[in-house]
Amino acid sequence: MASWALKHDIVDVYYAVHSNDAVFHDNHASYFEALHTVTVECEGDEYGVTFHTPYLSINKCAVIQKGMGLGVPFGDTWSCALGGTVHCGVCDPCRDRRTSFEILGIKDPVLYEHDIFAESREEVNILESPKHISVVA
Repeated sequence: MASWALKHDIVDVYYAVHSNDAVFHDNHASYFEALHTVTVECEGDEYGVTFHTPYLSINKCAVIQKGMGLGVPFGDTWSCALGGTVHCGVCDPCRDRRTSFEILGIKDPVLYEHDIFAESREEVNILESPKHISVVA
């Protein structure tokens, strides 16, 4: 990310990493500060890349709520770590996205190759409110 920005004369990078992503070491504020320091030391002050992570202190549910308020076309967004043409549904970003939409009671408009909720409907009965889940024995 830093090298691409430098190559294209970009000094400000906005990255939508959120608090759920902080399980990875390269998604901490200290990591982005270190990247900035490295670009300054290697390229000079005028070429230092600054990484802006405005969602790092909030979780995926809060990001989705903010996006809903802004009218984000979530059907046009991508979360899958595996690439492809359809979200895989099993990688961490897919599971986080799908679970967050489910918690909020909002239908995620993207397609999943494996939908963790649709596949478990036979085992889990979700009642009227998404906050009430009961296991069927």
